[in-house]
Amino acid sequence: MKFVLKILILSIVLSGCTDDNNPFNYSSKPKLLLLKKEISENENYITTKEYIYSDNKLITVNYETSSKSSNSNSYSKTEYEYISENEYFKYEFWDNTLKRKYRYFKPNSNTIRREKLDPLTDELKSYYLMDIDNSCGGTKMYYYDNNNVLTYRVEKDFYGSNCSFNELSYDSDGNFKGKYQLVYDNMKDSFSTLYSSNFWRNNSKLIHNVIEFTSWDENNILKFSEKSTFEYNKEGYPTFEERIYKGSDGTTSVNTIYYEYY
Repeated sequence: MKFVLKILILSIVLSGCTDDNNPFNYSSKPKLLLLKKEISENENYITTKEYIYSDNKLITVNYETSSKSSNSNSYSKTEYEYISENEYFKYEFWDNTLKRKYRYFKPNSNTIRREKLDPLTDELKSYYLMDIDNSCGGTKMYYYDNNNVLTYRVEKDFYGSNCSFNELSYDSDGNFKGKYQLVYDNMKDSFSTLYSSNFWRNNSKLIHNVIEFTSWDENNILKFSEKSTFEYNKEGYPTFEERIYKGSDGTTSVNTIYYEYY
């Protein structure tokens, strides 16, 4: 998707804020913050995500997307249901209709299983197993269909103190299918507090911000790259991100994101 920077429009959306460069007031916030809202803008849309918690666990994400061309809005939401510390369900709604349902649980201390279920019948559609054998998070993922047949797998190679990594994908026959690389900064991610208390986000311990994201296809040809710069509050959480996308044809575009915390 192509993006362009439109700060003037975003400043109107955020009118009434006291600081144009940091439109949210963090002066009285505690050191551990929970993400409350994201406002992102690209060439075609302005999207707002609102995060709702209970006992420091994420229970709902509400999405509102405004089209610049048609002046129309669309709505969706994601809900989380926690069964225990080692199991939860994720529900995705579009237009108030349940479209996707997932179950996450830990069959053992070093494995996470995610099941994709039929939203109406709970029939198993597919699943993956993630091996958690590294201090940074999962190093191997195996994807299966509902007949327990392996469809593809991925392997992560972590490096550096901030858990940057390369990820390689293979099909069921072991053929290389592509690679991507994520490079992190050393600051707090907007979900850092959740990372430290829940495994809902694939038990990942990556608590930093992505500053570079590069993807290659099965022939090691560049598909796209993204580079981000951030502004942070005094607690070290990001408040603003500018993300520059570059396609394989060399064209570039920009997306901007503002972060607000409770």
